[in-house]
Amino acid sequence: SNICDQKSIENELLLKHGVVSRRLTLHDVTKHCVLYETGELVYKGKDEIAVVYFRTCYNPLQYKNENDWNARSMIEQSLAIKCPSVDLQLLTFK
Repeated sequence: SNICDQKSIENELLLKHGVVSRRLTLHDVTKHCVLYETGELVYKGKDEIAVVYFRTCYNPLQYKNENDWNARSMIEQSLAIKCPSVDLQLLTFK
């Protein structure tokens, strides 16, 4: 795992640019996020999610239940930038 590299990037984003990073599971997305008709995906009613970086979800077996699929659908319908995009994931590229 490259968690140390990720943490240093998260810290730089916060300290230099005021950008908050959050790590959410698919369960967290369905529990704490709302997708508005305008496309904004909002966390806990206040923070719009601008970028989603998938650390998982490359294999259908990683979706444990219908809620996980619903979370992915919310993310895909949102204005958030997705990395990788769903089309690249379907081609099994990261």
